[in-house]
Amino acid sequence: MKKTPLIANFVLWAIVTVLCCAFLAWYHLGGSTGESQTIATTVPGRIGVTLAAPVLLYGLGAVTGLLVIIYKRIAISPRIKTGCRIAGVLMLALFVAAAIPVVIGGIEGELALPTVIVVYSAMAAPLLIMAFGVCWAIGCAPVDEKRSDGAA
Repeated sequence: MKKTPLIANFVLWAIVTVLCCAFLAWYHLGGSTGESQTIATTVPGRIGVTLAAPVLLYGLGAVTGLLVIIYKRIAISPRIKTGCRIAGVLMLALFVAAAIPVVIGGIEGELALPTVIVVYSAMAAPLLIMAFGVCWAIGCAPVDEKRSDGAA
């Protein structure tokens, strides 16, 4: 069992998590209200304000799941791995879809539904977003050789 993809995913998600946490701390504790409003008028600032918390939650779930998989040496069936990878990638696609109206400035229009879903789910159901991060981690787990013949 190779640990290189697991370690690489762990490092990637750890960096993303730290960056999101740093952005949120800087934005919320940084200074005056005018400075926060100035940050929110730029495209990177709007993306950060919209997606930093959900991506932080997703990253926390991915980091936690990868740590458990690495240290407990968990191996799973190919079907579970594929299903969890699909769920994790779909959540990442929802994050990208949520960023599109923020970038093009159509946050009030009909493209705003993914943004609303991501922002409200981060506030109302943060464990759900973390669960999708854990699904990503399970999708990165090694396959159990005894179950690789297709038996569940």
